[in-house]
Amino acid sequence: MNLNEFKTQIKNKTFKSTDGVDYQFISDNTLRLKNDPTTAVHYEIKEENGKLILNHSYLLGTEPILVEIINNPRRLELTMSKLLSGEFIGTWVEQ
Repeated sequence: MNLNEFKTQIKNKTFKSTDGVDYQFISDNTLRLKNDPTTAVHYEIKEENGKLILNHSYLLGTEPILVEIINNPRRLELTMSKLLSGEFIGTWVEQ
């Protein structure tokens, strides 16, 4: 899946993280906790050296996030890790 296809796949979708939090990608550049407009932040996804990088405005900490797509034909699943430290954040599953 290329960058544009990925952006289309996540647009207006909700994902549940392994810690039970629901995240919503709203429009092309807003990420928030589900149904909580006070948590809305700007995000941008770029492709760098074949990897998807999620830049966000501190909703998920201070580091950019490395996003990897898990091969699942039924729904989109993503693993999220901090780009600089490599710390695993969790798995997000499309709802």
